[in-house]
Amino acid sequence: MNKAIVTGASGLLGRAILKSFDADPGWEVVGLAKSRARDGLLCHDLLHADATEELLQRERPTVVIHAAAERKPDVCEGRPEFTQALNVTASSTLCEAAKAVDAWVLFISTDYVFDGTQPPYHPRDTPHPLNAYGESKLGGEEATLRVNPGNAALRVPILYGEVERLEESAVTEIACSLLDSTPVKMDHWAVRRPTLVDDVGSACLQLANHQVSSQSCRGIWHFSGDESMTKYDMALAMGRVIGLDSSHIEPDEQPPPGAPRPHDCSLDCAEFDARCSVVRSSFTSVIGDFLRPHLP
Repeated sequence: MNKAIVTGASGLLGRAILKSFDADPGWEVVGLAKSRARDGLLCHDLLHADATEELLQRERPTVVIHAAAERKPDVCEGRPEFTQALNVTASSTLCEAAKAVDAWVLFISTDYVFDGTQPPYHPRDTPHPLNAYGESKLGGEEATLRVNPGNAALRVPILYGEVERLEESAVTEIACSLLDSTPVKMDHWAVRRPTLVDDVGSACLQLANHQVSSQSCRGIWHFSGDESMTKYDMALAMGRVIGLDSSHIEPDEQPPPGAPRPHDCSLDCAEFDARCSVVRSSFTSVIGDFLRPHLP
């Protein structure tokens, strides 16, 4: 049986990846977490290099799905040293430890490695990140492939899914504005492709299965949902789905404040689709399922 280690397994994406591998009888899966280690997850701090090496020597995984990261752009701008340590240095350490036990690493990256001026972006297009988050994830990609050119990186965009609280995802957080009738402006400038984490989990599993069977999944891959939407578009869609008034939400057509964001960094997923078969979930069809448990 193959064994997978999933880092960041307590997070929104990590939980979905863990679920996908756990449902496949061909895999044994071990989840790692730090601040929210529970429900059978191993408590592990990726910033401790020696502990990471010892862990992989003990577990000896077939693949490592590396989903742990500092992912909030504004936090990354304010904590550049921590962001570099977790998103780049710890990723390099993890890949070195994986290489020592002949394990393949799939690094979860972001569409924010691009500047958003010439979408859609192909995996071989030249990255040009605008903020510290994108720079750190690009650094993590480069470290992953430098340590072992047979490794891979999967770039994904803004994510949503089954959240523990609405604020856990930048998508479901939008619903907080629907629940509060105070007039508010919502970003109607940045174009995103909201993507269900369960679909990303399926994408990771399929890439891992292909890698195990044919050793053919090296390099950069893109995966995202199909629907292009601003956060304002998402807010209107959510309002219709769950029956909440959105008339107090106004479109803001100026770039959002804080860390610079790309205008439209939509990903070209043709190469992924030629290799794998993941049916994308429709945003309007499923978003209500994740919002309703949190409605008053």
